[in-house]
Amino acid sequence: MKNQITIRPSSIININDLNEFYWLKGELIAFCQKHKLSTHGAKSDLIKRIEVFLLTGSKTKYQPMKKTGNKDSLNQIKKQTLVLNYNNDAKTRAFFVTQVGRNFKFNSYLRQFANKTKIKPKMTYGGLVDGWILFEEERKNRKTKKTIPKQFEYNRFVKDYFFHEKNGTLKKAINAWKFIKSRNGPNTYAQFKKMASSLDN
Repeated sequence: MKNQITIRPSSIININDLNEFYWLKGELIAFCQKHKLSTHGAKSDLIKRIEVFLLTGSKTKYQPMKKTGNKDSLNQIKKQTLVLNYNNDAKTRAFFVTQVGRNFKFNSYLRQFANKTKIKPKMTYGGLVDGWILFEEERKNRKTKKTIPKQFEYNRFVKDYFFHEKNGTLKKAINAWKFIKSRNGPNTYAQFKKMASSLDN
């Protein structure tokens, strides 16, 4: 059974909307203004502030805290293990080595998940393995070693779009971006092709 594709709502209504979809910083600020929350801080601060509000109703100022909870690597990591508290440590590395080989190294794709706001619901370490492989394949296929930081998702998407779509236009790339960011899941070119293929079948 194929995963259900959910259409992105026009605004954040509940915690699932916040976690499942891509939101511009301006949209997060608009939510904070509407609910009389502080609009100060980076995008990650706004996301955490809104998350606290949606879960508890609290409007107290969000203060970044040290990471709490047990690291996933304190227990044996398997492909079906849920990603809850990711760390780039030796035990996590050992798991990835068993999956992709001795040439494994932590990359920017994996390092982003040290920020818990980047972890999607029901994300597993098997999914991280697949994501790592795809990231490395795309990196090796690029003619330049320069990469766009992950947080600039739109720039990265457009760059990957033109790399794969030899006859693509900027208008088509923008339409593809609007399509992928209106659905749940990662905002990547690979995800766009996967979803477009599922709609064609």
